[in-house]
Amino acid sequence: MKKIDKSEKDILDSYERNEWRSIENLNAEKSRYSKIARTTILKKQRVNIDITEKDIVHLKAKSITEGIPFEIFVTSILHKYANGKLVEN
Repeated sequence: MKKIDKSEKDILDSYERNEWRSIENLNAEKSRYSKIARTTILKKQRVNIDITEKDIVHLKAKSITEGIPFEIFVTSILHKYANGKLVEN
């Protein structure tokens, strides 16, 4: 049997002390929290940042080369970076 870590042991102990209760209308609650998660994750928010003119020129040139509108190009770079998928050539 695999050893359990402290957090797993705490959960198991809590369960064995009968501290866990069933949720009424489980499917409705799952649906509600799923909707909250989707809304939170997909919600867009405007951000204002200062970028040097030189960097803007380079980013605009790259976006033209890629055939992508500037704002979408910058958003894509930030998204890739935030998800650990930005790869340097």
